[in-house]
Amino acid sequence: MGSDNCKLLAGRDFQKFGFERLIIANEVLDKVAIAQIAKLNYRSKAEIIFYVDSLAGLEIIKAATPVDGRINLLIEIGADNGRGGVRDLALVKKIAQEIKSDSRLNLRGVTGFEGAVPTAARTKDGELAVQEFCKRIVAAGEVAYDFKSAELFIVSAGGSAYFEIVAREFNKFTKPKMLLLRSGGYVAHDHIYYEEIYPMESVGNPLLPAIEVWSQLLSAPESDLAILNLGKRDVGCDSHNPVPIFKYQDKVEKFTGHVEKLNDQHAFMRSLDDFIVGDLIGLGISHPCTTFDKWCLVPLVNDQYDVIDCIQSFF
Repeated sequence: MGSDNCKLLAGRDFQKFGFERLIIANEVLDKVAIAQIAKLNYRSKAEIIFYVDSLAGLEIIKAATPVDGRINLLIEIGADNGRGGVRDLALVKKIAQEIKSDSRLNLRGVTGFEGAVPTAARTKDGELAVQEFCKRIVAAGEVAYDFKSAELFIVSAGGSAYFEIVAREFNKFTKPKMLLLRSGGYVAHDHIYYEEIYPMESVGNPLLPAIEVWSQLLSAPESDLAILNLGKRDVGCDSHNPVPIFKYQDKVEKFTGHVEKLNDQHAFMRSLDDFIVGDLIGLGISHPCTTFDKWCLVPLVNDQYDVIDCIQSFF
């Protein structure tokens, strides 16, 4: 099944839980998915919105949308040398005009993902690059606004890492708007990636990580080497490997170590702290997205590690 169809099925699941508004934060070009989204928008109270960033993509959307269908679109703005998204304002205007000219299509606003801006972490140059990118989205909104649908105009960005810059720059858009931060990291935080780029060092109440992945120490073949029963199938490793933070024998204790590499189902951990075969090792993660997508059911625990609930994931 194509990824667009998977997203559509996820959208239906959200409808079952009472969510009436859904943004698919990507271009959708699968013709079957487009047709079904168009029918859902037209026939029910649901409002499903997705992205467009080219005239070619828009032609595919038009061809796949039935006469009795409705498609809601955000024009995605991109950064030079970055990911998807329109790079120049002239094309933004052309796409907006084409959307306006088709009664089946609604232009709901403009969007972008500042996390894909090619830049360093929390440096002056990095913050300036994100600021300039946000200004580009605002400028695109000014261009597209005259071609919007009747609904409140949306100005949106990812907002997980540089949300204070996004909010500051987007509030300079003076026309009536809905400012929408799509902060994927708000649920869980992490121990490395977002921790390094969140604007939290200057405040006394930082966000706290909320994901721990626990494993068992299977083997200790060298004095400082331990093999854990956790690997790439269990935890995200696209940004950094997980970080050992706790050990459990008779009680939970702080623990320090370093995961130097991961296999599919094993982790190679080095540590100068004491450990023995059979220990449970709790690890912090980096980049919540690529850990969430590995767990359909996430145990929720209290401070004593009693499982008090389970969270179903639709990642």
